[in-house]
Amino acid sequence: MKRIIEKWYISLIATPILFTYLTNYYTLPKLFSDWRITILLCLTIFCSILLVELRIKREEIKLLKSELKPSDVKALNRLLKKLDVNAFEEDICNNDAWNGYRQNTVSSIIDYQHASRLTKNEILDDNINLALGKFNHKLEKFTDFMGYHVSGHPAGFLVPYKYGDKEKAKAESEKMNELSSEAHIEFKALMKLLKEKGVV
Repeated sequence: MKRIIEKWYISLIATPILFTYLTNYYTLPKLFSDWRITILLCLTIFCSILLVELRIKREEIKLLKSELKPSDVKALNRLLKKLDVNAFEEDICNNDAWNGYRQNTVSSIIDYQHASRLTKNEILDDNINLALGKFNHKLEKFTDFMGYHVSGHPAGFLVPYKYGDKEKAKAESEKMNELSSEAHIEFKALMKLLKEKGVV
């Protein structure tokens, strides 16, 4: 009933019929006695109200889309936990590849990448999906390159091949630093967006 009352303006459609009927019994001003003018007036008012309602509904939909669903928050928190944000920034982004990377941190990155592929369709927010996609792309470029240019060390590190051609190893280290910096830029953009959305 409430919805019907809220849509009172639909009754404007019946107004020309009512005025035409009344002109048979009463003398009305020209505006109301000519049914064509009455129809035009009623349709103009009706369309104006519909346009206002459409604008309000669009704003409501925009607001709803900007709010994260609980399932999105849950999936994002799960991904960030897999990545181990602090270790990623400290051991990968702010570390020189020449010194090597902790195996545990690299393992957490691989776990994150696997989880990220599995949750690809879980997150509904378009902006977050775009930021995640950019970060994941840069991170994959880094891990793909790193995987071919480091070897295990007994201390629990993955280090460049320093024992052969040192110049080549230095060039490869610089490339890894460049790729990790690119991934870090996208990571910071993602974290900024997540802070704005209230996830972290």
